[in-house]
Amino acid sequence: MASAVYFLTGSSGSGKTTLLKKIAGQLPSNVAHYHFDNDRLTLGGWLTKAINSEADLVIFDGSVKPSDVRQAADRAGLPHLKTVLVDCSHDERKRRLVEERKQPGLDHLDMYAWAAYLRGQADVLGLEIIDTTSLTIDEGKNELLRSVINFLGEVPIR
Repeated sequence: MASAVYFLTGSSGSGKTTLLKKIAGQLPSNVAHYHFDNDRLTLGGWLTKAINSEADLVIFDGSVKPSDVRQAADRAGLPHLKTVLVDCSHDERKRRLVEERKQPGLDHLDMYAWAAYLRGQADVLGLEIIDTTSLTIDEGKNELLRSVINFLGEVPIR
């Protein structure tokens, strides 16, 4: 059973998946990581996967409401959860979605509203925020790796 879950959330284009891919090779062997968005499992299904994992820490990457993550973790009986928002400015998100990812269909008002909603939830819940607006990918990677390692040091490991 995993001792802890670390959940990265953020809108499309914020950098969450990119940063997680960048730190994957630097994570200790007792850490597993999964991309959540494109799978058919529900949030509860993913957390069940964490409970049954051999890893001490499971990191998920998905665009999910932080309050939903907390409720699902409580229902699953996961005592150690950290949810971190990866965010960026609207202009930077637009640049990434349109120019870098060539996905202009994701650049719309609903995406901006979703990003603003996630930022509001992060503020209300006092979540850590990694703002990637002006960070290089390496700087963002270093911030995420520091955050994960710090959290791993805070939780009891079996």
